[in-house]
Amino acid sequence: MKECPRCFAPAERAGLSCSAPHCGRAGIPLEDAEALPGAGKKPVCPACGSRLTVRICRECGFSTDLSAGAKETLSISLVGATGSGKSCMLATMLHELGGDFGRLHGAALYPTGGDRTMSQYERLYHTPLYEQGICVPATDEEIDPLTWALVFGGQENAGRALGLTLYDSCGATFKSEQQMSRYNRSLYHSSAIFFLIDPRQFPAPREALGKGRRKKTAAPVEDNPQKLLLRTIHLIRAGLSMEGVDKKLPMPIAVCLTKMDTMFPFLDKASFLADPSRHLRRPMLSATDFSSCDLETRSLIESWGGREFIAHVESQFTKSAFFGLSSLGGQPGSRNEILRVAPHRVLDPLLWLMWKGQVLKTG
Repeated sequence: MKECPRCFAPAERAGLSCSAPHCGRAGIPLEDAEALPGAGKKPVCPACGSRLTVRICRECGFSTDLSAGAKETLSISLVGATGSGKSCMLATMLHELGGDFGRLHGAALYPTGGDRTMSQYERLYHTPLYEQGICVPATDEEIDPLTWALVFGGQENAGRALGLTLYDSCGATFKSEQQMSRYNRSLYHSSAIFFLIDPRQFPAPREALGKGRRKKTAAPVEDNPQKLLLRTIHLIRAGLSMEGVDKKLPMPIAVCLTKMDTMFPFLDKASFLADPSRHLRRPMLSATDFSSCDLETRSLIESWGGREFIAHVESQFTKSAFFGLSSLGGQPGSRNEILRVAPHRVLDPLLWLMWKGQVLKTG
């Protein structure tokens, strides 16, 4: 781990800490000279002799398992206007990783953030959606990054682990560059961006979905996704001190059209986006499926007047791909209730990153 996931202080500003119950030094970052070598030449607590397994940032106190720094890591920032579905996507994406994907690849999610990650995920994401049966409430507070390790036990990747650091932000913080520079520093510290768009942010789908209803469905706060994209690009360039717009941003971007279940009636009968993901049929990803869905999503956005949006994505980012997905598989009821959670292609953007990072193969 090169830096703290929360405050982005250099790794050198982190210290090891004891986590043994009832130890007087538990939770206190030790100076390097205090950590004593044990019998196996692993650092131990000078107070109780227990193995030191926790790393704590001396700047902000953020802690992770010591093992977290030894893995390949994907740090992903979710970007999107209020109502675009960031929190619902994060909730179902993590749930699906531990479900069908885990069974297919022999993988399991391990919370490297310990109780902090588990309690935050349960309180904000899992409990509302999977226990209370309501849509995940919009994020209205500053949230610590969720840190996990995806540990593989299947034949293809046995013994391999991929660290995941996920950043969810309140949609209101994306309203201006000033707010983004204050609350979304994770953007230029991330290794990838998930850029979420509700189809209703484009006039044509908004009008189509509003027909036949007494009251049109409410659109997210930010109607023009291009404005948010440009703010995102400006912030990343400033954060990385990049000069010259001819130099592309180093991290890949996955543009995600969310709530695609609302658009199924308007899609062609041969639509790839309406079909279940082919990546969860066998322990091998489908390059053809990635390509087909990418082309179809780009075509949709262009037909909705988003040609310039696509041009900005292609000209500013080194790698990009477009996806259509539904985190819930259906729209919430009048009281935000969800009768059945049925994610559709919600893992596709993450699987694409794993493919590009050579964690998973295509065939």
